[in-house]
Amino acid sequence: MTESTRYDGKFYTPAPVAKQLVALISAEPSYILDLCSGPGALSAAALERWRPSSIVTIDKDPTVRPFFNGLDRLVHRHIVGDALQIDGSHGLGGDGFDVVLTNPPFGYRPRCDNLYQIVDRSIVGRGLRSVTAEMAALAQAFWFAKPGATVASIMPDTLVAGARAAWFRQQVEHVADVCAIKSLPPHTFHRTDAKTHLVVLRKHSSSAARDSNAEPGCFYSSSGNWLTSAAGTPERVGNTLADLGVQVVRGATNATKARAERRALFHTDGFAAAAEHGVLELNGHEPCPNEVEAVPGDILMARVHRNIEAKVALVARGTLPISDCVYRLRCPKSVTESVWRWLRSSDGRTRLSAAVRGVSARHLPKSELLNMIVG
Repeated sequence: MTESTRYDGKFYTPAPVAKQLVALISAEPSYILDLCSGPGALSAAALERWRPSSIVTIDKDPTVRPFFNGLDRLVHRHIVGDALQIDGSHGLGGDGFDVVLTNPPFGYRPRCDNLYQIVDRSIVGRGLRSVTAEMAALAQAFWFAKPGATVASIMPDTLVAGARAAWFRQQVEHVADVCAIKSLPPHTFHRTDAKTHLVVLRKHSSSAARDSNAEPGCFYSSSGNWLTSAAGTPERVGNTLADLGVQVVRGATNATKARAERRALFHTDGFAAAAEHGVLELNGHEPCPNEVEAVPGDILMARVHRNIEAKVALVARGTLPISDCVYRLRCPKSVTESVWRWLRSSDGRTRLSAAVRGVSARHLPKSELLNMIVG
């Protein structure tokens, strides 16, 4: 299998991405750990930049084993096993690693009963909140990192900026500084357009407060969104959709059910008719009092789709109920055209793309849409 092949929830790291991640690290490590190593792209990038004395790679697939040739005096140990179930009994106790690299399986749910314990021993404050495998993998990386060490990971957007993981990001900041984040373009990984990011964190050197550990290049997140923090807090220019008085309503009708009942409905596939000019002529003319309907002057856009930023259209004629995969934007008449044109502009599409969440099923939260600055 190639480095970009998917296996058991894994998306193996392409070599150029591995080099980008390693380039973000400001350290001179002697001991490196590569969790969920796969064929070893991250390790290879690390060995190209540094000459550590020891490197450990861990992967559960016995058919995939990294090999590093031509490196004198390098001690390489490979462990076949689930990275989330490796502990001190495998001889990895020691004093910890200088750098821990990981590209954990996205969306993969391992048969592992101790996800909560993995997170709780490294990152406190979980309470009764649920834990994902991605969270556990990052917590495992911190467990093996020595104080002051660097943890560098490829993370899905849901973990870096998703609302459900906000508590986790905030708790991580109690044990580490976020030093660098770089967003990767769609389709970076084979057969997926998942939004992903390169993230570099530095584990605190002691239990002291974060401010006493602050180092150049590190930043902290008051909002819990690492992407917002990485970009800083830009000066606000323009009004949000909420400021402009735009009302955003989600459709209420299930498309599959409506089609089974042969009821007319506007669904995401209807945007194809507006692909060129962004204008829709709906084929319905009767009001639909019990459903969320679109009328002339409304702006429709996809709520759930693989290509949300391209699904925006102005209703010029006709009336139809909309599916629960579609948003209806009802604007004051004075701003309808300007909002529509901006959403279809290059800037508008870029901001919509940045606001979209999800790894496979991409969706646009209503709150993100309303808080989007127009212009």
